[in-house]
Amino acid sequence: MVCYQSLNSFAYLPVLARVLIFLGLAFGSCSALMSEYPLKGIQEVGLYGLLMMSTLLLAKSIDERKLAGIISVIGMAIGLYGFGYLFHYAVYLQYPPESWMHTIYGFTNPRILNHAQNWLIPLLALLPLLSKSTGSLVQRLIWIPLVVMYFFIFLSQSRGILLSLVMSGIAIYFCFQKVITPIIRVHTKALMVGLIAYTVFIWLIPYLLGHGVNGFRPLSAALKTYDRVELWMTAWQMALHNPLFGVGPQHFILSSGNGLGSPHNVVLQWLSEWGALATFCFVIVLLWGGVSYLMRLKKRLERGSLSRQQAYIQISALWAILSAALHAQISGVFITPMSQMMMLLVVGYCLYAHDKDRVKASAEVRDYELSVSWLLASMLILLSIIFFTIFYVEFIQATYPVSIPFESMAPRFWQNGAFHLVN
Repeated sequence: MVCYQSLNSFAYLPVLARVLIFLGLAFGSCSALMSEYPLKGIQEVGLYGLLMMSTLLLAKSIDERKLAGIISVIGMAIGLYGFGYLFHYAVYLQYPPESWMHTIYGFTNPRILNHAQNWLIPLLALLPLLSKSTGSLVQRLIWIPLVVMYFFIFLSQSRGILLSLVMSGIAIYFCFQKVITPIIRVHTKALMVGLIAYTVFIWLIPYLLGHGVNGFRPLSAALKTYDRVELWMTAWQMALHNPLFGVGPQHFILSSGNGLGSPHNVVLQWLSEWGALATFCFVIVLLWGGVSYLMRLKKRLERGSLSRQQAYIQISALWAILSAALHAQISGVFITPMSQMMMLLVVGYCLYAHDKDRVKASAEVRDYELSVSWLLASMLILLSIIFFTIFYVEFIQATYPVSIPFESMAPRFWQNGAFHLVN
């Protein structure tokens, strides 16, 4: 908030982008206040404000060195988690087939980890690429986090992650080709080792111990198409009946009729819940920002202004964003907290890299630009305060039940967040 006194945080954003973000949040606030449960609606708008403010502030301080350090810390945590899994594995192997998801211990549902994998997997490939050690034990150990992530993709049978990673990887390859080849080589090796580990630990060992190969869902199940057309059609019908302001943020579960808390498509989620006005603002800003970053990155590579390490980091960050964006069209990537935290990191860094390359204008800031910045800053701060206030009342003071039978109430995911059942 201190940084906002100078409003320098908005140097990353063109004036029109600031206006669109302000309008999107304003329309979302109207949608929330008009909804059946206004407090739950404004809670999510407040979360969006907090995420946007945090991203802009993070973009002021993060650079390649700091990002690499954060990835290293996350990588060590994932490596330790992987070793912890090996010890838990022997215990959970005794459980029946329907308990397969509980082998990813510590998560209420494996999809919560899956959504973070879209952001993590492209970044974890940087550890082997940026390592200065060759042939040492350290060089081998730094592959573990990426291998663990691919192993858990096969374990949780997430088709969406593999599909989005492959599709976004192909798109980025056509954009950068030679530069991305070493990155793809790292991913290919890690994926193969992860698949071998999955085959040994999840198929072979249970079979040799007499549990059979059905103790966990076979890989063939991952190839079956999961029909989500009904969800999308429900969201589309909700959008048609409430075109301008939707039914209210977090309110999809009230009208879906099938107990699911998300339409598993972020654009349809905004259309059905926030309305067409807010959706238009958000989609324009995201497309504009993504294309601008891509074009500037290509120019930086063409003129040779990036080192090899910087090129790897900036391309991997773009890969992470594109992969998460594609996966968000078939799953609730943007509504799980771990995924949101990774989004702050990746998008914040991309804003830093993008702004660093921009030619700064020497002209003074116009009065209307300053006014727009003040309006947006005030809204982001206000929404963040509202979010924390509701969070404090619901969870710290324990005035809101955090569970219903067989389901956790936080975060909003599938039946989670079914607030209408307890209010």
